[in-house]
Amino acid sequence: MLGVVSHAIHSEFVIAGNDPSSSHKKYIPTQWSQLTLDQLQQHPLYSQKQPRMTITFALKLRNRQWLEQLFWSVSDPFSKTYGQYKTLEQLKEIISPDLESQLLIHQFLRQTNLPSGVSIRTTPLNDFIVVENAPVSWVEASFQTKVMALVHKETKHVLFRSVQPFYVPAAVKSVCSFIGGISAFRGLPKFKRATIPTASNQDVDVTLIRKQYNISDDISQGKAPNNIQAIASFLEQYYSSKDLAQFQQRYHLPNLKVEKVIGPNKEDKPGLEASLDIQYIMAVGSNIRTWALSTPGEREGQEPFLEWAIQIGNFTGESPYVHSVSYGDDEDSIELDYAQRLDDQFKILGATGRTILFASGDDGVGCKSCKSQTPDWPVSSPYVTAVGATTPSPKSPNGEKSTSWSGGGFSNYYPQPGYQQSVISAYLKQSKLPPRTLFNSSGRGL
Repeated sequence: MLGVVSHAIHSEFVIAGNDPSSSHKKYIPTQWSQLTLDQLQQHPLYSQKQPRMTITFALKLRNRQWLEQLFWSVSDPFSKTYGQYKTLEQLKEIISPDLESQLLIHQFLRQTNLPSGVSIRTTPLNDFIVVENAPVSWVEASFQTKVMALVHKETKHVLFRSVQPFYVPAAVKSVCSFIGGISAFRGLPKFKRATIPTASNQDVDVTLIRKQYNISDDISQGKAPNNIQAIASFLEQYYSSKDLAQFQQRYHLPNLKVEKVIGPNKEDKPGLEASLDIQYIMAVGSNIRTWALSTPGEREGQEPFLEWAIQIGNFTGESPYVHSVSYGDDEDSIELDYAQRLDDQFKILGATGRTILFASGDDGVGCKSCKSQTPDWPVSSPYVTAVGATTPSPKSPNGEKSTSWSGGGFSNYYPQPGYQQSVISAYLKQSKLPPRTLFNSSGRGL
């Protein structure tokens, strides 16, 4: 079908990334440094004989306003259409990028004389065209830019990125939400947990959690056969089946295994985050079928959230209804166009009946002595449910109170949803608040 468009793209090339007049950074971020060719070849974490990159064209969806309205109508308990979810096929007919946009990207790629070994794949919704295993030399020639090898000073992770503007035909830019993999940088992952004491002498464990939230002592609960829950893991975080069995035995829980593992899971290298996530979701959601979704790779040295969200959105047949995620980044380290595109994917998930739970983070409002408070992301998105941390507090009405380090604050990307306005208005009337200059009081609250 792609052969129906055979004419060349004649529109002028325009800046598509690292525009000096935009918020993109033109220079190398302070946490990265350039590698020479000799340093690259000797780097312990670099094994490629020829530098390769992955370039992603995110095509604009059609009828995004309709998708927004649908998300809220099926998610709001007071809506007449609450719970009336759509199938992915129903959504595809309405929101998939038009055929002309898809063909335009393929035509542009053909004009660049793709070398052998490069692969192109398209997501089921036809909204992402991914060029994999692309040589650096091809990227430089096709996007009229210069790529360099960079290493993160802390993690030692190697990236190939341009710190100069890159260009595409104006027609190509006009049909894309963003073009990823050429110039963006990220900060450090934020899933690492500190050892933080509770505000009481009481240990927080499975027994206390189940009691606090009035979860039945009947550990055979969760008998509905279609119920499936899942955790997401990234950045080579794995869990151990042996450790899970020991955890279940210690707390007298059913000896159940994870029903399905999608993606890599090196059980001889278990990580703290993945282990904690799988053990506690199966302890609180006892006797419920559980999947572990491990997404390999990285995006700009960080979690590939969009790839994970696309994957779970395209499951067919039985699949998890509830997804728990304990990872995040500083909101201000994320390009807004990327964040907005992930939001679209969250809307698709919500419109098809999935619930996405994100941990709010372990860094409070993201600053100790700064000019602006920064919440975590993607938990700052209004299209997911934010889950914060509490600690036992016998003097509090409900026996618990929020912790001082639990992630919170106000988004600088997302406006305040209507359902939060009365609560936030009451909150802002308190006397002991930070100066208003430090936070965006009209943003989505966490």
